[in-house]
Amino acid sequence: MIRRRPQVEIDLFELADFIAASDFDAAIRFINAAEDTIDKLGGSPSLGNQFLHGPVALEMFRFWRIDKHPHHLIFYISDGEEIEIVRVLHSSRDIGKALAEVQP
Repeated sequence: MIRRRPQVEIDLFELADFIAASDFDAAIRFINAAEDTIDKLGGSPSLGNQFLHGPVALEMFRFWRIDKHPHHLIFYISDGEEIEIVRVLHSSRDIGKALAEVQP
């Protein structure tokens, strides 16, 4: 089962909007790739890597790159069977800060 926090839809919209400013078709491809990657994670919740680049409190997050968009990362929490998508971020962001704002 896959759950998404409301912020995920905002993240996807903002990322696609930024991409669309220079290439609308690329934005559509991005959204499709993001949805496909989320579906893939739903079938293999342990696929992603543990986020070890911040305080110990952030180790509960896992991440995986969006297929064909290596600078866009999906962050989620998994109990081994279900996943909860919490953020979708560009790798240039201050990821530790963005994840620290996420309530468990």
